[in-house]
Amino acid sequence: MQDWIKKELQEKGGRQKDLADALGLDPPRIGEIIAGTRQIKVKEAARLATFFSIPIEDAVANILGEDLPAQRRPASAATLTTGIIEFGKDEFASLPRYDAAFSAGDGSLIDPNAEPIGHQLIEHQWLRAVTNASPNHLAVVRVDGDSMEHTLSDGDWVLLDRTQQRITREGIYALAVHDSCWIKRVSLNLREKMVRVISDNDRYPVQELPEDELTLIGRVLSVVWRKT
Repeated sequence: MQDWIKKELQEKGGRQKDLADALGLDPPRIGEIIAGTRQIKVKEAARLATFFSIPIEDAVANILGEDLPAQRRPASAATLTTGIIEFGKDEFASLPRYDAAFSAGDGSLIDPNAEPIGHQLIEHQWLRAVTNASPNHLAVVRVDGDSMEHTLSDGDWVLLDRTQQRITREGIYALAVHDSCWIKRVSLNLREKMVRVISDNDRYPVQELPEDELTLIGRVLSVVWRKT
C-alpha cells in the first residue's frame, strides 16, 4: 500500500489527475499505485518527489515503507541506512551526509562515532564510474564557507572518498586541523616536508603545515549538488 501518496494529495489539495499528468500516466494507474498493485519506477519516484516538493530520499523511503523522523533536522533526509538499495531493476547507493561546519555531535565529519544528519541517494552505476570504494567508506559533505570559491561554494554538497587519506597528488580534501574541519586544496611540499593548504579564493593565504598537525579525512571526488 502507498497510502502516503493519497495522504500527500489530500494535505496539498491535489487531484489524482494532476499527479497522473505529472507522472505521465493514465489516472487509473494512480489508484493502482496507491493500492500497491503497481510498482513505482525510479523515474516516477523522482517525479513524485518534485510533485510533492519533498526530497527524493523521502519519496523512496515512503515507497519502501521506511519511517521518517518526526521532526526533520537541517539537511536531513529519510531514515535510510548506508548501503545499496535495489529499486525495481535499478540500484542506488545510500551515502551518509555530514556537515563540514559541525565539529562535534551529530553530523560531525571529524568524530568517527558521530551520526550523519541524513543520507543521500546516488545512482550506483554512476558512483562505480567515479570510485570503487564501498558506501561505508564514502560520504556526502556540505561545504562550509567561501574559501574555495569559485570551485566550491558555501552550501554545496560534495562526494568524499574516505579511503584516500594520503596525499598522492594535488587535490581537494576534507581535513581535520585541531578541532576544525576544512575542505581545501592540498599538495605536498616534499623539499620542506610540509603540507600546502590552498584556498581557491585568493582572499585567503596559502598555509603550510607539518603533516602531524592535520589529519586527512578523505578526497573530494565530485560535486553532488550545487547551492543555487
